[in-house]
Amino acid sequence: MKRALQAGALGVLAGLILLLGWQLIHHPGRDFALAVDRGHDPTAPSFDLPRLGAPGKVSLASLRGRPAVINFWASWCVGCKDEAANLDALARRWQPRGVSFVGIDAEDLGGDAQAFARRFDVRYLLLHDTHTVKDDYGVTKYPETFVLDRNGRATAHFAGPIVRADGVDLVRSLNQAIDRAVRS
Repeated sequence: MKRALQAGALGVLAGLILLLGWQLIHHPGRDFALAVDRGHDPTAPSFDLPRLGAPGKVSLASLRGRPAVINFWASWCVGCKDEAANLDALARRWQPRGVSFVGIDAEDLGGDAQAFARRFDVRYLLLHDTHTVKDDYGVTKYPETFVLDRNGRATAHFAGPIVRADGVDLVRSLNQAIDRAVRS
């Protein structure tokens, strides 16, 4: 009897692990990020999120008509700290050309996110996710960045920090992706 109960418990545990793995691989938002990675340029999922540390909300629809860079981050994320200065510099370079930069903080308390923004002098628009938008975009780790064209279609996806490291210059790659979105 004891062995049967142990086997049953082990079976339930194995089933739960398989279910969790399947959900991580097959959740609908992940299909969005994968489609971007495959060059399909899908329409970005809409959002209407509160501003971080300021009144009001911002929707994706309000950004239509101009390219946008959407960066998902969290205050505790080491890669987010590493990329903060690069993203702010890119925002200052591209905003005069009509590109919107939006940082979407997720999995943080508002105070922690605001302290991060002050510490790293982040000056572009910051929003707070209510734990649903990151899933719609298929974000599985932080940071992740998407480039949207004027029509709200995602034309590029960067998983990981926008830095220059290990012979890869993601700052340059993001710059090129933004330039393509501006010219489209």
